[in-house]
Amino acid sequence: MSSKVEGLLKNADFRRLWIGQTTSQFGTQVALLGMPLVAALYLGASPMQMGLLGFAEYAPFIIFGLFAGVWIDRFPRRPILVAANFFKVV
Repeated sequence: MSSKVEGLLKNADFRRLWIGQTTSQFGTQVALLGMPLVAALYLGASPMQMGLLGFAEYAPFIIFGLFAGVWIDRFPRRPILVAANFFKVV
């Protein structure tokens, strides 16, 4: 391992951030796989309904992403990261 990576791993704040983000991304990927599978296998969703489900999943990013990004850059990053992960869980 390089000295830069070892230095990062010795930093407790970085380790907490890395573990938290890894856990969060794992949960996100499970949800991205699980929701369409449940809709198709258990609820018998049609292809049109699956398309609408995909659209509903990504529409908020398309509609609000740029505006929210500009607005949120005015605030401290750490509380924003914590709040974003909290609302992701909810």
